Amino acid sequence: MSDAQTNPKSDNSDKNQPNTINLPSRVPPATGNLAYDSFQSALHVTAIPCARESLLAGIAAGAGIGFIRGFSLPPIKAGNWAVATFAITSIVSWQICQSRIQREREQVAAVLDQTPRRRAVAKENENSSSPSTTTTTTS
Repeated sequence: MSDAQTNPKSDNSDKNQPNTINLPSRVPPATGNLAYDSFQSALHVTAIPCARESLLAGIAAGAGIGFIRGFSLPPIKAGNWAVATFAITSIVSWQICQSRIQREREQVAAVLDQTPRRRAVAKENENSSSPSTTTTTTS
């Protein structure tokens, strides 16, 4: 087992988030060759959380705006609108998705934090209610 799997707090980038667990990545590790790394990252873009959804939203919005602006502007300007819309939509969609994932992770960490306390309270309730089990008979 690697150090990241045995000690989830070994990464220094998450010092301010004590309950963050770093999940293994399906993206290949960096080799130092920029061209090769870029090509490998492009091949595995769907392994990046939120990438597929944000890129598809950007493509759809860019194509739509480019098509609409193509009726009233020259093709170069309509293309500029399409590219700008793609970039802005992709970035905004990416940020929204990443914040949703972060919020879900915080909720899971809060539940995991409260689990031992809930078990202790349930055990106390179970222990306090078990001796008081008496039966009454009526005639």
